[in-house]
Amino acid sequence: MSKEKNLRDINYEMKKVNNNLQRLCNIGMLGIPFEMLKKAREEGDEEAIMLGKIGLALVAVLQVIISISNIVNIYKKKREDDSKEEVA
Repeated sequence: MSKEKNLRDINYEMKKVNNNLQRLCNIGMLGIPFEMLKKAREEGDEEAIMLGKIGLALVAVLQVIISISNIVNIYKKKREDDSKEEVA
């Protein structure tokens, strides 16, 4: 039984690490649309400004999806822990 719990804990921690790495990559990806917007505003290129805004919106949507995934994982973990405490 403890081996199964240890494996679940390891899996849970790996998911957290993966989500944190995704967040770091998304933060790094913010630089690309920001630079695009900066250059487009200097040049007055409306199409590039629109593309930069869309890129920023996509990164924001990814962050929301990752946050929802984290909340769901935390909720599942808590439910598993609560159900195991009731059985024991």
